[in-house]
Amino acid sequence: MCLRDRDSRPNHIRPPPSAQVDAWSENICEGVLKKLSGMKKNYKYVVTTTLTQKCGAGIHISRASIMDQEKDMIIKVDYDSNPTISGMVAVYCVAI
Repeated sequence: MCLRDRDSRPNHIRPPPSAQVDAWSENICEGVLKKLSGMKKNYKYVVTTTLTQKCGAGIHISRASIMDQEKDMIIKVDYDSNPTISGMVAVYCVAI
């Protein structure tokens, strides 16, 4: 069931309002950047957050970059333990 069907589901499995999801996404990105900047490493960071509603549809995410294999890196973390939302955070670390 997707957003259009959410009123028929019990409260514990209803997806949150989109404004709440927007705030989660922003808070995740800002929190990750704050922790990374506190590490005082010689990198520039790019953080992306993808949050999707679980409703039986698939999602395909691709990324492309040209990086220095010895200095730069990408870190990806998946989150899938919520009954209504899946998430993925990617951090691009580019050496200065």
